[in-house]
Amino acid sequence: MSLRYINSSLQQLAGDLQKSYKQLPAPVITASTTLLVSYFVYKIFSTTNKRPSNLPPVVPYTVPFIGHGRTMSKDPVKFIQQCKEKYGPVFEIYSYGKKLIVVTGKEVVDCFRMGDEYLDFQEGLKETLPTAHIVAISYDKLKQPEGPDFPWAKHPFVHLVRNNLKSHQLGVFQSRMMDATERGMNKDITFLPGENSTTVDASTFFQKVVARISAQVFVGEAYADNEPLIQALATFTLSVSKASIVQAAFPRFIADFITRRYMSVGKNIDVIMREVVPHVVDIKQKEDQFGEMKPNDFMHMMLHTPAADDHTHTPEEAAFWLKDIALASIHTTSTSLGIALHDLSDRPDIQELLRKEMDETRERVGTLTPEAVSQMPILDSFFRESLRKGCHYVGFRHKVMKDTVLQSGVTLPEGATVGLSVHDAHMDPELQEIGPNGVPLTEFDPCRFVGRKSKKSTAVGPDLLIFGVGYHSCPGRYFASVEIKYLLASIIDRYDISATTPDEKRAPNRLVMGMVVVVPTQPVRFTKRAQHTV
Repeated sequence: MSLRYINSSLQQLAGDLQKSYKQLPAPVITASTTLLVSYFVYKIFSTTNKRPSNLPPVVPYTVPFIGHGRTMSKDPVKFIQQCKEKYGPVFEIYSYGKKLIVVTGKEVVDCFRMGDEYLDFQEGLKETLPTAHIVAISYDKLKQPEGPDFPWAKHPFVHLVRNNLKSHQLGVFQSRMMDATERGMNKDITFLPGENSTTVDASTFFQKVVARISAQVFVGEAYADNEPLIQALATFTLSVSKASIVQAAFPRFIADFITRRYMSVGKNIDVIMREVVPHVVDIKQKEDQFGEMKPNDFMHMMLHTPAADDHTHTPEEAAFWLKDIALASIHTTSTSLGIALHDLSDRPDIQELLRKEMDETRERVGTLTPEAVSQMPILDSFFRESLRKGCHYVGFRHKVMKDTVLQSGVTLPEGATVGLSVHDAHMDPELQEIGPNGVPLTEFDPCRFVGRKSKKSTAVGPDLLIFGVGYHSCPGRYFASVEIKYLLASIIDRYDISATTPDEKRAPNRLVMGMVVVVPTQPVRFTKRAQHTV
């Protein structure tokens, strides 16, 4: 182990954090990194427990704290494949101060199907996206419910989505989605005078447009032009994501200081409460006076949805839940959209294929509504393929609640954290059919799932794990799928999409800690088409 290597690794970590969080002073990063290293070196060398043979084999590493972090960041596919070949489908790695059991291949499907009493996703999520903790240290006016008395099944937001956003119920929100999309296209894409092309940061753009849709669907049509709320919803998800990386990279006491001082989401929540509470109060007052009315937005529905302890939500509590709705509906949706847009950026052939399908659909039904777009099989296949290839190398963290034996005979020990390599499972020919065109699973085939009725973008199973499986499958996937496909169709109809990299090839996805896939930082170029008709 080279001290020079350790030093360069730490300098790289500090530099990466400084680039990601430009508002953080350099001394804060330097001091935090120094404390972090001292803390983890002590922990590593003070631990000498002997390991039972039935536990996942440990992949050796040489650098304290950094562990396999740099290797994963350079080439996660190669690293995971080498580990599988040497140690089997389940193995333990060490990255940036944390141990993680990585599960690959068919074992991933088994883990998804296990009950919460064995592998708990919500407990695992607290390590990668500790929203409740970030909110707690940023905002003290209301408390985020959590713990054993607040199980996922009783989450009011989950209850609302499962009961109101099924595939046959989406027509209610169609006009709002169309209106918000049109506003986003007109307001959030700007061209210089006389120019017919512009560059767009896919991540920022989609966060804003999806926030516009969320404002109308979840709060009401009156909020279509409420820019303070729209901006608060969009930036809340980004702020939580950034703070989560800091929480993962540093010990709690350092991470809390940085989060509270430089990444507080309190201002976002203040705006949400200021803008939304009066709306919910007005609804409650009208119902108190005239009787219960039929809800037409989620804030209204929240008033009629019992809390985990069965009490009726106050207007303040109902509005407070909007941040969770924003996080669930904006973060994942905008990420999927950004990755899909980049998938199109060096494939004009796919763009033309989709435009042809759009023209044929228009001839059949007239205006391309979200409902009409949801019936386009090539677009749906393209989206499913984008989901298949653009998923996390190691994600879907689960906490092991009690010793769990996998089919391979490996025991996942109680208290351990498990990361599922969904990307590896999606590339496994034993789980994924190659499709009628014979395009290898490592390559992008937009028509891989065309004509295969059981392979829609919302059909979960062993060959599409991005939405989970069974009871744990994402209840909002029907709405998200329609939203994503309609936004993509609207963009493809208006603009030619191209990459801005020097070689004009698709920009590589960014990696967080070498495991989690996020939208490339490189912008894409939108060039106006002569005609568009969406």
